[in-house]
Amino acid sequence: MENHIPRYSCNRAWMDNGGAHCIAFGGLRVDDAIEESLLGVVGPGAVAAATAAAKGARERRDQVRDALSCDLEAARYAADCAFQPIVITDSRPS
Repeated sequence: MENHIPRYSCNRAWMDNGGAHCIAFGGLRVDDAIEESLLGVVGPGAVAAATAAAKGARERRDQVRDALSCDLEAARYAADCAFQPIVITDSRPS
């Protein structure tokens, strides 16, 4: 079973002339430190962005609901008008 622990090493000597790696170290502490630093900076902004996105989605949903409500009202009005008795009057002079 292959482990998935990050390991960082300097490959410059190997890439340039096939030499040995000059330094190598395990990456867990480094990754944890970077993660903590990034979340400290990005975290508050991410919360604000998520809140803004939720607000925008809620506003769009409300707009769609209002538009559908108007469409429903118009359709009901049209249906009511369609079933009203038609009164025919003779407008010709007698």
